[in-house]
Amino acid sequence: MQTIKITITSPTPANIVLKECKPKEQDVAGKITELLKNFKSKQEVIDHE
Repeated sequence: MQTIKITITSPTPANIVLKECKPKEQDVAGKITELLKNFKSKQEVIDHE
């Protein structure tokens, strides 16, 4: 099984929950891309408050 390490540095606490699960028929890189997009959109909301 692959191990993926993601380090996110942010001045504000990020509310991110990562679950470890077995990949089904989805692309792991696609899931990571989606997580980062979600993080970016949440970060933009925090920055604009």
